[in-house]
Amino acid sequence: MKPSSSPRHIDESFAGKNKILLRGTIVTGRDFWALGVTLLLIHTPVILFSVFVCPFVYINISPAVVFVFVYLYLLCVFSLFKTSWTDPGIIPRNLDPIQPMATLGEPSSSSDLVDPSYYPVSTYPGMKDVLINGVSLKLKYCDTCQLYRPPRCSHCRQCDNCVENEDHHCIWVNNCVGRRNYPLTVYHLYLISKNMTTHEQIRSSVNIRRAPHPFNLGNFAKNLMQFIARPKPPSYIEWRKIHEHSSRMTSLPRFKPAFHQEQEPTNL
Repeated sequence: MKPSSSPRHIDESFAGKNKILLRGTIVTGRDFWALGVTLLLIHTPVILFSVFVCPFVYINISPAVVFVFVYLYLLCVFSLFKTSWTDPGIIPRNLDPIQPMATLGEPSSSSDLVDPSYYPVSTYPGMKDVLINGVSLKLKYCDTCQLYRPPRCSHCRQCDNCVENEDHHCIWVNNCVGRRNYPLTVYHLYLISKNMTTHEQIRSSVNIRRAPHPFNLGNFAKNLMQFIARPKPPSYIEWRKIHEHSSRMTSLPRFKPAFHQEQEPTNL
């Protein structure tokens, strides 16, 4: 008798909307056309500059200018693909699965009436409070990923995943921008100086402007060093691992976040 299911790699049964290629070596978004537009916008001026300007600069000014131009171009393209193809910090699903919906009583056998006692009982979890550097933060429950979102984590609607330190979903790189692929731009230099993400800077719900920011280390140098020197964690999902079960698998966590505890949440 043929078995009903066979082992599958996690990337084959991943529930998010990302495109997983080469067993997790490439983790990107689903809008490949957006990355193509970005490459077109980059290469159009590069080609024009190379054809009409570089020969004159190379002969009449200095070859060093052309070498610097080529270096910056290669750095730009490498950084683009690195950001686009890197797992931004997807949090594994089902860390805090909710219980199945319970019912009171049984439905009526009548075809046109429903027993009033047949009501689903919601087991939707409440919030949890955590204290970080003296500031109380609320952990919201994500019913899609079935977990309590870590501090600074947001759920991306485009990718349908919770992402650690999710700054925003960048359509130009076709990926989320999170802890593992955070880009270095002029705007983000300001955010790094405050140890903020774009979500924290824009959304008024975090009350950053009215209360001390719990992740701010106090000055630009410390915040910058934390950003530059902190190690990039491995992907929290072991894409190459084989899943034995027949049900649709989302992910396997390498570890559980420090805030995750096996206890009932505090309802607020």
